[in-house]
Amino acid sequence: PRVGPLRRKMLKDVIAFYGRIPPRSGLSAEARFRVAETWFQIAYLSRSLDEFQQSRHAFSMAITALDTLVAEHPTQTKYRATLAHFQLTAAGLNFDQLHNYVEAEKLSRRSSELYGELAHSSPTEKLWTTAQANSLHKLSTALAALGKRDEAIGAATRALDILDKLPDANSYERAQILYSSARWRSSIPEVEDQLRRAIAEYRNFFSTDGAKKQYVLYANYAGRLHAIATRYIGNRHPDEAEKLLDES
Repeated sequence: PRVGPLRRKMLKDVIAFYGRIPPRSGLSAEARFRVAETWFQIAYLSRSLDEFQQSRHAFSMAITALDTLVAEHPTQTKYRATLAHFQLTAAGLNFDQLHNYVEAEKLSRRSSELYGELAHSSPTEKLWTTAQANSLHKLSTALAALGKRDEAIGAATRALDILDKLPDANSYERAQILYSSARWRSSIPEVEDQLRRAIAEYRNFFSTDGAKKQYVLYANYAGRLHAIATRYIGNRHPDEAEKLLDES
């Protein structure tokens, strides 16, 4: 029962220690990189303890440090890739917990740009391309929350186009994007088409026993089926909805 308070105290002690290190302290680039990684870990742990403002501060410190390193060493792939990852993760905090959609848009947009640059410079590295698609997906959700429906659909479409060019792209990632973007479509037939495409991608992903053992993802899939059946197609297609409910 005392683990939570103890972790919080330890985190505050770590924050106080690292907060005393000046941004330009004469440390080597690699030492500053490790400090940035530590700030990221503080942000991650703070978020897990529901200390969201503390997490936001730590993300800001990590991203600021990496921004400086990238400016000083623009050809260093490790710094750019880590910065993109930090920005995408911070976008998640701003979207999901802080509901700061403006900041989520800014962070996910910059992350997608960085991953795009990395993918362009190393076209055989599929990791950057997939990460760019994930960043665009996050960007699309932030844009939608800000009421920028057309821009949201555009970002989601770009993400899907990127994944479609990867023969071994994850069907689950495609399904998530299709499900999200379906809600922003302007006509009922478009919504239903997107949702059916999402269901097909989910089923493709979970067609193996190994995928079904990813219980968090499988539970999410079941929830998606239930939502599609009850919120979107139940009135117009009751028989189809009943089958989806049975499957869920």
